[in-house]
Amino acid sequence: TVVPASQPPEQLQRIVLIDATRLKQPGGSGDDWRVHLGYELLGGRLVGVRVADRHTAEAFELFVVGPGDVLVADRGYSRRSQLAYALRRGAQVVVRLAVHQVPLLDEQGESLDVVAWLKEAMLGLQSRAVAFEYEGSRFAGRLIAFALSPEAAERARAKARKKATKQQRELKEETLFLAGWLLVFSSLPSRWSE
Repeated sequence: TVVPASQPPEQLQRIVLIDATRLKQPGGSGDDWRVHLGYELLGGRLVGVRVADRHTAEAFELFVVGPGDVLVADRGYSRRSQLAYALRRGAQVVVRLAVHQVPLLDEQGESLDVVAWLKEAMLGLQSRAVAFEYEGSRFAGRLIAFALSPEAAERARAKARKKATKQQRELKEETLFLAGWLLVFSSLPSRWSE
C-alpha cells in the first residue's frame, strides 16, 4: 500500500526539533542516562521531555505527534520504523539521512544507489523524488543533498576516521565519500524542501 500524503503544510501547527543527549553519572559507565527533548520552534517551548536509561534509543515514538507537525531530527532518527511512525500519524519529517538505515527507491520504484547518484551529480545542492518501504507500505519524500565545502568535508572525514579507529573497525571508502555530503530526507512537498 502507498501511504497517502499527510496534511498540507498550509495547515502547519508545529515545527518540533527533536534530539537526545547523554547524561553521565559520577562513577558510571559514561552513558548512564538519556534525556529526550522535543522543542517547539515557533512557540519557543519544550513539548516533550523524557529521561530514560541508556538503552532507550532516539525515537519519534517517545513524543506525541500528529497532523500539522513537522519533525526535524538528526541521523539518530533515520530509521524506516521511525520515519514511518511519524508519517502514518500525519506528521511531516525532515531528518538527516543515514543512507544504510533507510534504503531508498527512485522515481520508478527501483533501488537507488545514492553514492552513484552523488558521484554523477554536480557539486552544490541536489534534490530528487524518492521513497522507502516499511511493513508493506511505501512512503514518498525527497532526498536533498548538499556538497560540503572541501574544508568541512575533510573535517567530517577526519571525524569518521577517528570514530572508526576508536571502535576498531575498518572504514569503507563509501563512508568517507558520504562524509562530504549533507543528506536529508524530507516528506515536505518540493516547494518546501529546496
